[in-house]
Parts: sequence; structure tokens; C-alpha cells
Amino acid sequence: MITPSGGLHLPPLTHTVHAGTQRRVHIKPTRPAGPGVWFDLIGDDDPREGSAGWQDVSRPRRQSGVEWVGQSASAYVLPLLLDGVEVSPGRDQVIEKDIRAVRSWFVKTKKTGEPPVLAITGPLHFPKSMRWVVADMVWGAKIRDPGGRRVQQALTLTLKQYLEPSVVKSPAKKARHRQGK
Repeated sequence: MITPSGGLHLPPLTHTVHAGTQRRVHIKPTRPAGPGVWFDLIGDDDPREGSAGWQDVSRPRRQSGVEWVGQSASAYVLPLLLDGVEVSPGRDQVIEKDIRAVRSWFVKTKKTGEPPVLAITGPLHFPKSMRWVVADMVWGAKIRDPGGRRVQQALTLTLKQYLEPSVVKSPAKKARHRQGK
């Protein structure tokens, strides 16, 4: 938000969740399975449906045509907060373990050779049956305890819909086998 003097005004990092308002999001690796992390949704989530898969096709000395090449995967931008501030009166909780878990979502696993596939639950636009992978992450403001450890960290995750690759077998191999080749 721009202030009347032209400066940028950022809302305070601490937040209030009103009774009856569910703003908690749980993200958990499903392949391979791993521990999940709870976040507070601190702004409007930004669901982006897959775009139409029309592509221009150049044609010499004529107007371009269009060709359907398929729909792109959906994307989801989530403004999130890891919050360990005042978990009980006068006590903050260090969130470094959760931060390590989030960072692990970018690294290929020994089991699959790829970063993990994630499931999300919470007050979201997409069905919880959809699976996601992390496309990007931007760290935001943070609060540290006197020992320098984070007790609150804002971040924005950009997720891409994970679609299981489908293997299509070629009919050519079967035809060669019938012909005795």
C-alpha cells in the first residue's frame, strides 16, 4: 500500500487470526512421504489455472493459424508465515526445523531422484487431491530471538501442479513382433 507521502507502508509482520476464521495451511511431501509444515496464510492466495494451449503456426504468405498443443499445468502463489512468536505467554518457539523442511522441497530425494511432490490442505481454491511441486520461493521479513534463531518468517511459495507423466507404448514394436522382425 502506498502512503499519502508516496512511501511504501507494509503491514506489521505479526498478525491476528480471528476466532472462527481458518487461515492455516498444511503442506506435506507425499512422494516420498515426509513430515509436513503448518503455515498461516497471510494474504490472498493466487490460484492460476493452466493457460489454454493454443500455439501460433506460421504459414508462408498467409495469416498464421493456430494449433492445440495442450493445456499448461495450474500454478498457485501462496503468501505464508511460519510463526513461533508467543506460542504461549512469554515464550517464542524457534522455527529453524520447519525452515529446513521447506528448503528440502527444492532438493532431489534419494528415493525418486526428484524434489518431493506435495499435498496442500487448508482454505484453498484447488481441491486437496491435487499434487504440487515448488517452482519458486521468496523469503520475506523475519523475526529472530536473542540467540539469532528465527521465530517468525514470511515467505511466498509458488507451486506448479504436478501431473504424473504417462508412458505411451508405441504400436510399432508390436507390429514388428508380428512380422517376425
